[in-house]
Amino acid sequence: MRSPKQAQHPLYHLLLIQFLGYTAEEFFQLPASPPTQSQPFGKEPWPCLNPTCEKFRQLCINGCHLTYDKQRGRVTGTFCCTCGFSYSRLGPDRLESARYKIGKVKCYGLVWETALSNFWQDHTISVSEIAKQLGVDFQTVKSQALRLGLAFPRKGPTAKLKPARSLLSVEFNGQKSIFVRKMYIRSTGSSFDEQALSQTLRKCRRWRRRSLLLCNL
Repeated sequence: MRSPKQAQHPLYHLLLIQFLGYTAEEFFQLPASPPTQSQPFGKEPWPCLNPTCEKFRQLCINGCHLTYDKQRGRVTGTFCCTCGFSYSRLGPDRLESARYKIGKVKCYGLVWETALSNFWQDHTISVSEIAKQLGVDFQTVKSQALRLGLAFPRKGPTAKLKPARSLLSVEFNGQKSIFVRKMYIRSTGSSFDEQALSQTLRKCRRWRRRSLLLCNL
């Protein structure tokens, strides 16, 4: 051991941090006391991570249910808030910021489901905006809406297509109009109808892209 009076070059400290398996940012975010086998997720309380709860990101969860996987040597912690929202993640937590991460949602709870129902009935909000408000992805919103028995398909605003990517934005004149009509009639066997064409394009993206490329020749 060297005398504490002697200064060391910072490079030695960085090499030691790298040897321990951390980046400099991760190392300086480590808790003062590392998690133990009995407390792999640190000490209580833990935060609620339900964005619709009034206690969102507040340390209000006092219990953690631990499940051990002997084959993988990992532990899973499950956290449940009084709002009904529960989530789990693999441990142990190496960083303090890991407390605010969700591995898997176990139950969304009544508060979250009520918020989804209210958003779903508001036809001025798109499904993508609902997903952002609820902290989930687009498909999760749809699957949970079906599970709750909400009206489906939902009436609401749809995403606007960019002119360059939408066949309907092409001006139907000259040879392009004739070509598109022939392509549609040949593929469907019916007379040209703009509304029906719009529905067909949504179901067959490959047909839309191929038609767009040919129209620009």
